[in-house]
Amino acid sequence: MSDYTDTLFLGRTIRALSVICFSLLGLLSPVTSTLAQTQEERFGDWFYNCPAESACQVVQTIMNADANQKIGSVSFVLNEKKETDIILSAPLGILISPGFLASVDGEELARMPILVCNNNGCMGRMTLSNDVVDKLSAGDELRLNYGNRNQTQSYIPFSLVGFSNAYTKLSKQ
Repeated sequence: MSDYTDTLFLGRTIRALSVICFSLLGLLSPVTSTLAQTQEERFGDWFYNCPAESACQVVQTIMNADANQKIGSVSFVLNEKKETDIILSAPLGILISPGFLASVDGEELARMPILVCNNNGCMGRMTLSNDVVDKLSAGDELRLNYGNRNQTQSYIPFSLVGFSNAYTKLSKQ
């Protein structure tokens, strides 16, 4: 009789654990489907990235291949007013007071303050006019100019190959 009781108890325990496991899998499925909704698409040298839980962006990151280290990045997002914001990132050790100077094909587009520096680098953000976005779309190279601690100017070049198509996708969201 005790073997029967043990078997009955074990069977009920296995069924209860199965119900709990399948219930937990049901709870996890929305997380899995949310992760699957992240969209990323490449347009030339630009990536359109649209995570389900945050704002979509068009981004390009420049890396030092030898050191596998980020040198800088530029991203474009649409703000609450559906205007275009540019977010720039450069390495630590730059002069903060002059800020950034963004230029396309040698033409100065915008000067912007450096808002914050942290372990990831120094960052600036500002809203761009439609005229500036048009110049980016028609250009070949965006340069992020900044002063360095040696009191000289440095810049990070960003190719604009594919920017126009990537931005068009961003603006349609």
